Amino acid sequence: MQPLRLTFVVVGSMVGSVVTLSAAAIVMTALAAITGAPTSVPGLITATPGDGPTLATASTGDATTVWFIVVTLGFVAADLLVVRRRRTQRVHLAGAADRRR
Repeated sequence: MQPLRLTFVVVGSMVGSVVTLSAAAIVMTALAAITGAPTSVPGLITATPGDGPTLATASTGDATTVWFIVVTLGFVAADLLVVRRRRTQRVHLAGAADRRR
């Protein structure tokens, strides 16, 4: 794989990881506000319901960096598998076209 393509894959995966973890934090905070009970994702976020005008509070966990790295690596692995599959399909289709001639 070309270095530039790999750089785009990693940066895109990092952005996707930030979006995913932010969405998880938003959902957990909203869930705490709606249910009135504390909610958490171990190591990532702990959300506690508020009283009166305060809806809910959230705090990040000790393993937020670990979550970020794990989710990013998962996205990188998934993207590399997709690239590999596309490359395999192109080779397979090219071979099938050669056999038809």
